[in-house]
Amino acid sequence: MDVNAHKPNPGEDNKYTEDYRQTKAVTLCNQKQDKAVKLKYNQGKSSDEFNLLATENIRLHTSVNDLQYKVDGLNKIVQFADQRLRMFNLQILRLEKKNSALLAALNKKSKKNIEL
Repeated sequence: MDVNAHKPNPGEDNKYTEDYRQTKAVTLCNQKQDKAVKLKYNQGKSSDEFNLLATENIRLHTSVNDLQYKVDGLNKIVQFADQRLRMFNLQILRLEKKNSALLAALNKKSKKNIEL
């Protein structure tokens, strides 16, 4: 897993910095586990079995990286949708205020017409 692929840019908010730290921690943990597995299988297992496991490990790491990129993309989509939702909510609030002001003006005008 490439730690630098998720490295935050200066000025990014703390969420991305925290994601980077978590990714780095997971990467270091995976590297330690990989070394432990290599030592264990080098001591007692055949090299063919070790090669199969190493190949499987690489395939799984690639799958994890692919899934991480998909999750990051989906998170960006959700953030964009959330931003648009907030924008539309503000627009609705403005329209509701205008509507109530227009209704008040209409009621006021109709009361004046009735009194005349």
